Amino acid sequence: VALVGYNLIDVRSAEAPRMLAVGINFGGEGPWHVEADWRMDFASHPDGIKYTYCLCVEYLIGNLVWIRTGTIRDEVAEVLNEVSGKLEPSQWVTSGFGVDLGGTFSVDVAYKNEIGGLWAKTVSLGIRLAL
Repeated sequence: VALVGYNLIDVRSAEAPRMLAVGINFGGEGPWHVEADWRMDFASHPDGIKYTYCLCVEYLIGNLVWIRTGTIRDEVAEVLNEVSGKLEPSQWVTSGFGVDLGGTFSVDVAYKNEIGGLWAKTVSLGIRLAL
C-alpha cells in the first residue's frame, strides 16, 4: 500500500498539478499480482477535483516474462461523446509484457487503447540496461 503526494506546494502551473494518489498491490512474491491505483487531481480541471482509477493484473511466466492487462478510467482526460455532445471521462484498456534478464537488462512493451476511441492508441517501449 502506498500513499503519494505530487506537487503539494501549489506553484499554479498546469505542468505541475497538485495530486494525491493511493496504490495497492496484492501478490507479494507470487506469480500473480493485482494492482489498483486511485489518483485525485486538485488543479488540472476548472470544475474541481477529478479522479483517475486504474486496475491491472499481471502474471509471471517461467520467472522471466510478465504478462499484463488492465483498465483505466480518467476524469481529467475527458473525451467528447458524439451522441450526447457532452464531455465524459476517457476509458482505456491496456496490455503488455515485460522480459527481465537477471536484473541487468529488461524490455517492456505496453499497448493502451481508448474504449470507443477510433484513433486513441498508444504503444510504448521501455529498455533498461544496468551496468
